Amino acid sequence: MSRRGEPGRSGEPTAEDPRVVVSATGERTSAGRAAASGAREAVRAWLLAKGHAVENARRALETLERARAAGELPRTPTLERMAADLRLALASDEDDKVGAKSADAARRILAAIVRELDRL
Repeated sequence: MSRRGEPGRSGEPTAEDPRVVVSATGERTSAGRAAASGAREAVRAWLLAKGHAVENARRALETLERARAAGELPRTPTLERMAADLRLALASDEDDKVGAKSADAARRILAAIVRELDRL
């Protein structure tokens, strides 16, 4: 018997594996797994991108939200809280002319989101 998140004996993902994306018909698809992997890499790319941390975080949040809306990434309570925190940090930056604290917060929250996506 497999624990949650570990492949079964055959090496295939188990039914409760959160990394497997379910299609509209209820089927688990390898295309869904590829889409989830691509979405994770796109968010990671914004974390590692050169440029202003707040703009990169804003684009990463857009990427994350599109992937979750498309069903490519799961909606977990942890990711929901992290996305809300990131939105708050980005909103603070719009109000604050300096933005250094918001940039640091956005960078740290985005790194935590990437770690959480890797865990899924």
